[in-house]
Amino acid sequence: MKNKIAIVIPTLHGAGCEKLLSEMLFEFVKEFEIDLILYEKNIDYKIPKEINIKLVGTDNSPYHSIFYKIKRLFVRINNIGKLLSQGNYKAILSFIDGCNTNVYLAKRMYRISTPLISAEHTVNDGLFTNNPYSRQFAKIYKILLRITYNGVDEVIVISKSMKRYLKDKLKVKNENLTVIYNGIDTNSFNLVKNNDIQFEQEFEEAKIKLLNVARLDDNKNQKYLIKLMPKILKLKPEAKLFLIGKGEKETELLDLIKKLYLQDKVFLLGWKTNISDYMKEVDLFLMSSKYESFGNVVVESLSCGVPVISSQYDDVIFDIIRDKTFGKIIELKNKQEFIDSIFIYLENEIDRYKLHNFIKNNFFIKKTSFKYIDVIKKVINE
Repeated sequence: MKNKIAIVIPTLHGAGCEKLLSEMLFEFVKEFEIDLILYEKNIDYKIPKEINIKLVGTDNSPYHSIFYKIKRLFVRINNIGKLLSQGNYKAILSFIDGCNTNVYLAKRMYRISTPLISAEHTVNDGLFTNNPYSRQFAKIYKILLRITYNGVDEVIVISKSMKRYLKDKLKVKNENLTVIYNGIDTNSFNLVKNNDIQFEQEFEEAKIKLLNVARLDDNKNQKYLIKLMPKILKLKPEAKLFLIGKGEKETELLDLIKKLYLQDKVFLLGWKTNISDYMKEVDLFLMSSKYESFGNVVVESLSCGVPVISSQYDDVIFDIIRDKTFGKIIELKNKQEFIDSIFIYLENEIDRYKLHNFIKNNFFIKKTSFKYIDVIKKVINE
């Protein structure tokens, strides 16, 4: 008989952590009976039919007054506690910083003895420097995170640099702090192109394709790439930049494109569910984020055999781009070096098989899933 566990995450909407969990669930259900506890039923990805979904019953929208959010927080913690106390679970796994804190507080409030694993996918220096909301509440936020991660049974982090941050900056003393890199499905992000896909005409006809995939916001910093395009076009007039994503900066980016007369060179394609198909067709992936906790799209691009020119958004990028064959890491202030690197990688032939095989050997989703399963089994057996 399988052990029953609870997994708590706000939604399965969005990318990054949510996508990772949805893919890991297919390995998890082979080992455990699972209740997936969501704040609201917002699911963008396929999940196993065996999963039992339970709802906390609070929305996850950021567009509310501070008073509403405080009231919602107390309701959320209480409802999480009720669900966890009724489930007879052998272990609890929660994801994402705020949710991790809520689950920990709910567990304490209801005096639940079930072991708790917190998976941290967000917190680093960049979060509190560049994210306006996190910066505003940084002091109390850091205190709550410190209390949470010192109180749970296990903490999973997604990079060595995140582990250092928790220990050195947040003063987390918990010895059960495990690094597990994010994984991707290298069976989807591979070198095999899909000839049945019909792309946008501009994308089909572009002789040199540059790609960025990210939410359109200040942190992802797409305006940086748009502003570089006039200089790029002086030496590579056939180059075109394609941005995949949606977000609050869309109108601002469109205005910038018009201001620089780049309407026939820079294209906003909206959000796509078949990102891998686009990645397989491009010449270079450009990453311009001010901060990231991992950078799944970098791994996905490399797995499709596409080198990456990336901002130095966190030390974890050095764990991904380990070889000059894979691409170049550049500080955002070095604009000319960023441009020069684009030219270098466009001019040199890339061993795409080397890129894909490196990702397959180091960031395969099944390996990531098995490591999570080992941690879950460990806390159950202890």
